[in-house]
Amino acid sequence: MESVVNFFNSIVSVVTSHLSTEMLIYISIAILLLILIWIITRTIRSRKANKRINDLELEVNEIRNNSLQYKFNKASAFARVNDDIMERVKNLTPKYKTCVDSVVDCETLFTEADDYLAGHRIKKAMRSMDELETVIDETKERIRIVTQSLDHILKKETEVREQANALKERYGNVKKVYNDNRSSYYSAAEYIDNALNVIEDEFSNFEEWMFASEFNKAKEEQEKISKMVDDISSKIAACPGYYEKAKVVLPRALEEVKATMKQMELEKIDLSYLEPEQKINAIENALEKTISLLDTGNFDQASDALDEIGDHILALQDDILNEKHAYDEIHGNLEETLSVVDQIEVELKEIVNLYTNIKDRFGLEDWTQRFMLANEQLTSLKKKRDSIVNLLKNDEQTSVELVHQYREYTQEVEEFHAQVKDMKQKLVGASSDESRAKKQLIKLQLILNEVRLSAMTRHYQVFLLL
Repeated sequence: MESVVNFFNSIVSVVTSHLSTEMLIYISIAILLLILIWIITRTIRSRKANKRINDLELEVNEIRNNSLQYKFNKASAFARVNDDIMERVKNLTPKYKTCVDSVVDCETLFTEADDYLAGHRIKKAMRSMDELETVIDETKERIRIVTQSLDHILKKETEVREQANALKERYGNVKKVYNDNRSSYYSAAEYIDNALNVIEDEFSNFEEWMFASEFNKAKEEQEKISKMVDDISSKIAACPGYYEKAKVVLPRALEEVKATMKQMELEKIDLSYLEPEQKINAIENALEKTISLLDTGNFDQASDALDEIGDHILALQDDILNEKHAYDEIHGNLEETLSVVDQIEVELKEIVNLYTNIKDRFGLEDWTQRFMLANEQLTSLKKKRDSIVNLLKNDEQTSVELVHQYREYTQEVEEFHAQVKDMKQKLVGASSDESRAKKQLIKLQLILNEVRLSAMTRHYQVFLLL
């Protein structure tokens, strides 16, 4: 150590003896500048190298975290249960292994470059990074090709998975609608809850088949679930409407029928022949049974039962209203209608008397046969009238049954009355002709008298002039 110090001291002595102080200062400054430039240059290269190694680290991590191994394992499992896929996977295995080795090479080169950089061996680190970039590009291309082949093999799984995801989303929407309106399902909620639990169990079975790469069986399970979701979806959509019909709409309609019955009882209209009380009791019992069907999830049977109950209520309402309308039609103008026959009888007698007075004077045709037929028809109408009165009095027929007979009677009365009026009009017309002739004769006589008076007046005036 002492010898080294002596060596440097000797060199300094030689330099100082041959160079001036000013020159030594310049040389020292130059040496310091070279050292500074070297430090700056090395710092810049080190920073560039660090940035590059960081960028390469991201790429290596991206390659390291690829899904190649997952897809290859999936394809291998799929091949074990599908012989048609086995050969394709075998052919792809060497390429897959090459990709795995390339990934290892990338990791090795990265570690090497990182170690060189840590040891400040920047040139070697840069050379390793150049080589790493080349290997990364090659590895990415190999992974892309193998991944594309694996995606093609796993295409069926992808399709099944996408369809399953869509099915799960649809099921979730159906379940949300049900949960948001749960109170509208009454006791059927228990049945729907059980059905939803069964569907969720089937989804679990589906996932098990997918995990085992049994995609065909998973597809069958998915189709089964889809039908179950369709079924429960339609039931969830229809159930509130069924309950509303069973608990609100039909009972309200039944109450309206009862109110109509009460009103008709106050009007003394007999409905006993319709047996409305028995029918209402039967309808109420049917409604209770239908609600039980809804509670247990038998929606199809309940729907048919509700339609049938609605038909029964409408039929009973129609029967009651028909009886009321028939009653009102019969009793609305009953006295007036029944009295028309008596009015016709009076008019017929007047016609006979009038005919007797003028037939010889005007030479009218013989109406004897016509009067005989009219009397027979009048007698027939009286009998029908008495029959209707007796039926109404004894309450032997319902208004609905009697109204047809009453309408026929009314129509016959109107037609016969029109015939009698026609007969009377003819006779009155003949009498009017005679009356008009007499009036014309009197008018003519007055005119003649006026003419005579005028002539006599002129004759008298002439006589006076003479």
